[in-house]
Amino acid sequence: VGWDIEIMTHDELNEGIERAEGWFLAAPNVQPEMVETLIEEGFLSYDDLTFVEGAELAELTGLTEEQGNEIIAYAEEAAVRVEEETRIAKAAEEQERINNPAPAPVQRRTATERAIELLGPDVAAPAEEAPAPSADQIFGEDAAPAEADQPAEVKLTAEQLFGPDETEP
Repeated sequence: VGWDIEIMTHDELNEGIERAEGWFLAAPNVQPEMVETLIEEGFLSYDDLTFVEGAELAELTGLTEEQGNEIIAYAEEAAVRVEEETRIAKAAEEQERINNPAPAPVQRRTATERAIELLGPDVAAPAEEAPAPSADQIFGEDAAPAEADQPAEVKLTAEQLFGPDETEP
């Protein structure tokens, strides 16, 4: 389809709108009310303006087609400049990250290691866990009732449960 969907947070949207206001006001023939119209139509960057025709931009802003084309030409040049500035800024950030790496994370010690550190190496080792007792150990082997102790199963017929069949003549 060729769509480019950009998902951003509310704060990112607000920053984009503020940035677009400044950028669009720098373009030739653009008035503040035109900036609002462009933003409402979804234009938030110079790059966004490069995808519209001069006639369409003129229709949106109330300018002539020639003035719309001037704005688009300005936006094309500015988009290249902004892209280059962004690339340089990212490269500088990457270089800064390489030159000043983040400190290594602090290794957390176990409770035993901390106890040895505080109390010395003569501290007794933690007791090993005893295995859990089985059901036979807890209740004894004869805990289940024998089959002889079980009540006998009573078998009932349908007539005993539901009464005589009234459909028979």
